[in-house]
Amino acid sequence: MSIGPIPSHKLEVFKKMLVEYASLSKDPRTKVGAMILRPDLSIVSEGYNGFPAGFPDLPEYWNDRDIKNALVIHAEENALDYANSIYLPDHLLICSHYPCPRCASKIIKRKIAHVYYFNEKRADHNCSLTDDVFSRAGVKTYFIG
Repeated sequence: MSIGPIPSHKLEVFKKMLVEYASLSKDPRTKVGAMILRPDLSIVSEGYNGFPAGFPDLPEYWNDRDIKNALVIHAEENALDYANSIYLPDHLLICSHYPCPRCASKIIKRKIAHVYYFNEKRADHNCSLTDDVFSRAGVKTYFIG
């Protein structure tokens, strides 16, 4: 398996960091983390899934799927927002989960070149659409298991 531009020993370090960072999410079901790296592998930003700042992190909201799905900000979105840059050409995104189509479109818009993920693709996230979107935009994806 080709892992692209990141040496495998460094990938393991980033993966461990990302697992710890994702643990900050208050979602009781799925904790997702994302990290954006420059081409030299220095960290630009991180994000995890959560409600918008100022919205209460109460269990009744996290356990109500309709509210959660409508309001939660995905890890990739938070990492992109915290990057403070409109375009991130040749940058890398490492995510604990394969991005959904909504996040894929935002990743492409910011010109990220490579996406790494380490959990299997989820059947309920329309990953085939994400595959198509990334393929058409030339974004390379790497499963790092």
